[in-house]
Amino acid sequence: MANAYYDPGQVAIHFGYFKAVASSPFPGMDVYTCLSQDVIVHTVAHALLDSIIRYDSRPTGLDELAFLEGFCDLVGLLERFSLPEVLRQQIAATRGDLTGRGLMGLLAQQFSEAIGMKSGGLRGALGEMGDDGVWKPRQPNPKDYHTLEEPHARGALLLAAVFDAFNKVYRNAVIDLLRIATEGTGVLPEGSSTQTWST
Repeated sequence: MANAYYDPGQVAIHFGYFKAVASSPFPGMDVYTCLSQDVIVHTVAHALLDSIIRYDSRPTGLDELAFLEGFCDLVGLLERFSLPEVLRQQIAATRGDLTGRGLMGLLAQQFSEAIGMKSGGLRGALGEMGDDGVWKPRQPNPKDYHTLEEPHARGALLLAAVFDAFNKVYRNAVIDLLRIATEGTGVLPEGSSTQTWST
């Protein structure tokens, strides 16, 4: 199946596999979720949280489920920063701006494409591709907390808030380097537009 999940009853992690849909960039190809770093990290984070929280030990509400999904997504995204080559490539591709369209804020891009989603990733911390193929930054909406009930969508609020704070810290840390590298303009030259790292 097109899924991977942690089963607290079995205390087991399950990784599925499926054929990519015809509209994906790789139609008919077998996609194994156990080969996606993002999916692995997210799913293992659920197992680790269960060892601390025990999912089945108390009733859960919307916020607890959302926290679990948002936290596991955040672990999946932040883990990428431990991959120096990926990080260097993405900083070059986005000209040092991690808030724009880039792989550092998208979760499970290959999985998303294989099931026919056009958003650029299964979930995004900073934005997503629209149906028209144009990148749309996420716009904070205070009403979302009152209207979103699906745990992944509600957890994306936590993911977006933490990733936004992370980006602000990053921008403050590199502002002097950016000023030096651009001779004061603050605008870096075009970097590599190749984004071939698949998740």
